[in-house]
Amino acid sequence: MNDEINIEKEKLREDLYEQLKKQDALVLMEVYEEILYPEIERQIEREYAEKYGYVKPTEYRSSSGGRSYYAPRGGVVTYLTKSFDYKPTEVLIMGLDEDKSYDLVLNMSSFSAGDVVKSILGFIPKSGFSVVFTLQSMVDRLAINNIKQCGRCAKVINTYSREWNTRASIVTGWCDRFNLEVPSNAYNVSFESF
Repeated sequence: MNDEINIEKEKLREDLYEQLKKQDALVLMEVYEEILYPEIERQIEREYAEKYGYVKPTEYRSSSGGRSYYAPRGGVVTYLTKSFDYKPTEVLIMGLDEDKSYDLVLNMSSFSAGDVVKSILGFIPKSGFSVVFTLQSMVDRLAINNIKQCGRCAKVINTYSREWNTRASIVTGWCDRFNLEVPSNAYNVSFESF
């Protein structure tokens, strides 16, 4: 199981590297790994549980010690994360179910998370993180393939490093279609379910 997890993490790392390099935002690689690696671990653990009857409780806490927010129809979570003594990084994670992914992401070449959230909720949640709501997200072939592999559910992750004044947006599949996870070092967390 660990070998399989490591292989999937390496594939993801290569995808992240390419997307962040295009945005001149490789400095944010660690933030994205911190968000996406636990999802890979849970997905493979679930596959092994189904195959071998092994169940590992990951109901309320993530494998990284963070918190998981239940969002069966999608949702958006924003928070700050801090590494070492650097200024914090703003993070927005948005999960979209199949219908919302199709209507609001797959039919667009680019969009902002703020426009998507406003079209669903009718407002943009107060979080104090306006930059991550205004970033333009691009839907490329890699993103479309990842979304299709995850049941046509999309995940958008926007980040803004206050330390490096660097912004990035990743569009990928949302394989853990019911939960939005934040790492253990997240604070000022705000969550809205769709």
